[in-house]
Amino acid sequence: MAIGDSPWDLLHDLDDPNHLERPAGFDVGEAIGRFRALQAEIERSFGCDCEVDVWPSVQDASHLGRLTVPASATETGERLVVVISNFSPLAVYALENPGVYDQAELDVLLGPADRERITSSFANCGYVAVQEEQLWQRYDGASPHLRQHTWWDRFFDYL
Repeated sequence: MAIGDSPWDLLHDLDDPNHLERPAGFDVGEAIGRFRALQAEIERSFGCDCEVDVWPSVQDASHLGRLTVPASATETGERLVVVISNFSPLAVYALENPGVYDQAELDVLLGPADRERITSSFANCGYVAVQEEQLWQRYDGASPHLRQHTWWDRFFDYL
């Protein structure tokens, strides 16, 4: 982990009750550059072009953007979706779409080559993968404005 000792430590360390959409000092140019580097790494690794939705089309959100690896480029035969938080270094990957499979299902369904390509791309670009299932738990962080939300909302969704 980049900041804390566990994924929960990382989420709590990045949680700022005064900055919900992006951290203090957020540099959109730097964040986009890093996202584009990840995009290039994933496209090279999977040998394809990815569908991308990123700032400025993504606004009023705690995530910077998402990219989709087409099913035709994966060992698994299903598309892979990557979501990058505005709160670096957080990243998530999901099979088909976020919220479709829990971690146990993902562990069985996702081909090992696909997992290796995604996790290596994250590591090469300085991102830390957070298990999506963990993010669906009720938010218990520092912001009173998000008490009825999940950790997914906090770092990976529209606010």
